[in-house]
Amino acid sequence: MIARLRPRSDTTYLIHALAVMAGIFYCSWPLEYWINPTVAHRHGLASELGAAGQPYAWLFDATDIIACLLIFSTVFLLLRLYRFKGWLGASLIGYASFGVLTIVDALLPLDCLPSSGTCGDVLRNPLIVAHGVTSITASLALFVSAVCCWVVALKSDYRKIHAMMYAVLWGYMIFGLLSLLFIFVKGPGYLTQDYFIILTSVWIALLPFVLLQLKGPVTKKGLDL
Repeated sequence: MIARLRPRSDTTYLIHALAVMAGIFYCSWPLEYWINPTVAHRHGLASELGAAGQPYAWLFDATDIIACLLIFSTVFLLLRLYRFKGWLGASLIGYASFGVLTIVDALLPLDCLPSSGTCGDVLRNPLIVAHGVTSITASLALFVSAVCCWVVALKSDYRKIHAMMYAVLWGYMIFGLLSLLFIFVKGPGYLTQDYFIILTSVWIALLPFVLLQLKGPVTKKGLDL
């Protein structure tokens, strides 16, 4: 079994604080109801809030960038505490990759609003394509980080981490089912997007805590951490 480890150093507290702040900054979409009600009422993509020409577009792009800088700071401090390898190393790579890709995403703002129907053929718009590719890849990287933690958690004797990882993965599964549902059934698909951003923000905040709990000095034979 993996020994439970709850380091109480100042660095650990700082890691948790930075991760929580990153999750909060990433979840900026509720601001749209106050500062960009046009996009809010049209139920457009969250990316449209940072599109060129939109009011306070700089704010939404800045919150994403700040969230990613906080993620990088978290990764740096985690690596100062431990040498992560194997599944946990892969999880940390996924976490950092999410930050890199999300910054690239913020630096490639949309030049039109898909929800307004004025973008024409979106597949011929290089900004929309690049934005879509980086957004999807970033989300996949963060999902992979969760799966990697789950694999290690299965070998852990820490039941709270078991429950936490199953809750996170069930959260992703619910998102997938809702997305599939709204492909075939007309409904409030924008709520799925809002739910996914919240889920992403929660995992951004939780991942360092999970890593620190799973990174113990005693490991199950054959499990490379």
